[in-house]
Amino acid sequence: MRVDAIDSETADELTSAWRARRSLVVELSAGIGLDDPATPPPEVVADRQPWEWSVALDLVGERLHHGVWANAVDARGGPGRLRYQWADLARELGAVEPAVRHGGSHDALLPDGRPVVCDGGPLDAGLAARIGMPVVHRIALEHGMLAPLGANDASGLALAPDQKAAVGEPHAGARVIAPAGSGKTRVLTERARLLIGSWHLPARAVALVAFNVRAAGEMRERLLDVPGVRIRTLNSLGLRMCGRSSTIEQAEVRRRLASLVTFPRRAESDPAAPWIAALSRVRLGLCDPAVVESEQPDVSGLDEVARAYRQDLESRDEVDFDEQVTAAIERLLTDPGFRRRSQRYARVLLVDELQDLTPAHMLLIRLVTGPAGSVFGVGDDDQTIYGYAGATPRWLVDFDSWFPGSASHVLEVNYRCPAPVVTAASNVLSRNTLRVAKAIRPAPGPEGTGPGGTGPGKELVVLDGPGG
Repeated sequence: MRVDAIDSETADELTSAWRARRSLVVELSAGIGLDDPATPPPEVVADRQPWEWSVALDLVGERLHHGVWANAVDARGGPGRLRYQWADLARELGAVEPAVRHGGSHDALLPDGRPVVCDGGPLDAGLAARIGMPVVHRIALEHGMLAPLGANDASGLALAPDQKAAVGEPHAGARVIAPAGSGKTRVLTERARLLIGSWHLPARAVALVAFNVRAAGEMRERLLDVPGVRIRTLNSLGLRMCGRSSTIEQAEVRRRLASLVTFPRRAESDPAAPWIAALSRVRLGLCDPAVVESEQPDVSGLDEVARAYRQDLESRDEVDFDEQVTAAIERLLTDPGFRRRSQRYARVLLVDELQDLTPAHMLLIRLVTGPAGSVFGVGDDDQTIYGYAGATPRWLVDFDSWFPGSASHVLEVNYRCPAPVVTAASNVLSRNTLRVAKAIRPAPGPEGTGPGGTGPGKELVVLDGPGG
C-alpha cells in the first residue's frame, strides 16, 4: 500500500488494519510529515471558538501516523537494518537480544531470561495465550516498564455473570450498557482493579472518569487498595490539563457578565440566568450562538459576548466551571506536543455515565485518548438527563463509530427494584426510539440480594404520597 499524502481514506484503511492485526506492506513517501515513527505531524486547530468545533473533529494526520507506525517494522534501512520501535525501547529498558522481528519467535529476552513479544497493537489480554508467549505491550514500555501483560481472570470476583463478562472483557475498549440498579459502579471499579492489579498496566496510563464529585468519591472508597489509581471528574480532568491558575465562582461569573451585557430590569426574575445557560450551550454544547439566541429571547449578540467573556478569562489566567473543559480542549488542539504527552496518561479511560456527556466532554475524551487509546464506557441510554446541554444516548448507541473496535456488553439485571417496578419501567422504556435493544430483568429471589443490590436484611419500603 502506498502512502504519499495525508488523507482520511488512507488513515481509515491503515487504522482498520491495525485494529484487525492485518499485515500490510506500506510504501511511505518521504517528506509528508510521517517520517518519524515516534512523532505524528504537528496538527494544530487554532483560532476557533468552541461553537466552531465539531465533536467529530478528525485529526487525520495523527490517525494516519498511528496506522502507519503503531505496530510496524521499519524496513527503510534495508534488509539488514530492520527496526521495531517497541523492541528497541524494551532493550533500552534492560531487555536483551536483537530488537527486530523478522522470522524469530520473540522480540527480546527479559532480564530474568524469559522470551517475550513486544506489541504495539490494540491492547488485548488474550494475545499471550493465542501466541503462546508473554507479551509486553507498548503501554508498559512507554511508561518505563518491562512487565508482560498478566492474567485476565475475573472468575474469583463476587459478580453476576453479566457483570463478570464486562469486567473480564479481554479487549481494553468496550461499551457497557448499565440500566439503573445493575451494578455499574461495581463493574467500573472492578475493571480498574483488574487492569492495574492483574493485567499489570501502569496505573499512570489508566484513569476513571466520574461524572461528578459524589461518584468520584464512591469510586475512591472502593479502590483504596489499588495503589496509584487515578480518579477524575470531567471537570477536574479539564482543569488539570487547561493550565490556568484559578477558577472563578458563579457570583463572579455574574459580575463579569454584567460588565458585558445590560440586563433587563424585571421583578422576581434572574436576568443573568439566560446568559449563563447560553454560555454553557455554546461552550459545552458546541452550539451555534444564532441557534441559542433563537431559543433564548432574552439573549442577543451572544457570539460577541461569548468571545469577549472567554477572552477576559484567558487574559486573567482564569477559568469558570465550563471553561475548565473548553480551555483544556483548546490546549489539546493548539499544542500537539502537549496532546501527545497527555495521551500517554490516558491510554485506557473508564468513563461513567457516558450518555450524560455534553459534546465538549465527548470531544475532550476523544482528544485525550487519541487513536492509540481505549475507552471503557459505561452508561444507560434510557437515562439521558442533560439533553438540554447536548448530552445524547447516541454516544452509547453509536459507540463503535466514536471508538472503533470496541466490544459491547449489557448488564440486564436490576438489583435495586422489585419485579413489578422493573417490568413496568422496562415496558415504558421500550418505547424510546433511540436506544440500544436490551432486556431488563429483576434479580431472582428476594429483591436486592444479588450483586450490587441492597443486600440481606434490608427492606423496600413504599410510602404513599399525599392523597395516595
